[in-house]
Amino acid sequence: MYGSIVVSLCLFLVLIIYVHVVTGSTTCQYDYLQGFEGNDTTGNTVSGRTCGNTIPQPMSSLGMMHIQFVTDNIITDKGWIAKYETSGEP
Repeated sequence: MYGSIVVSLCLFLVLIIYVHVVTGSTTCQYDYLQGFEGNDTTGNTVSGRTCGNTIPQPMSSLGMMHIQFVTDNIITDKGWIAKYETSGEP
């Protein structure tokens, strides 16, 4: 599953994760959430892979952010919930 958040290029975008229960190992190889600048996974990362049940730090980018959620579909759990906010300054 993946998706992109696009706002005006002059706006600073912050993604805040509220619930984060993603099955994980110490390497986050099976299920993880990761953010990238731009509209696909070729941009710079705005977060490393995050998994487990620790809520990660907010992710931020200028104008556009791509969110990638990878799962192996073997073990299911609650998943994650996020919202984004925009502002004129970082």
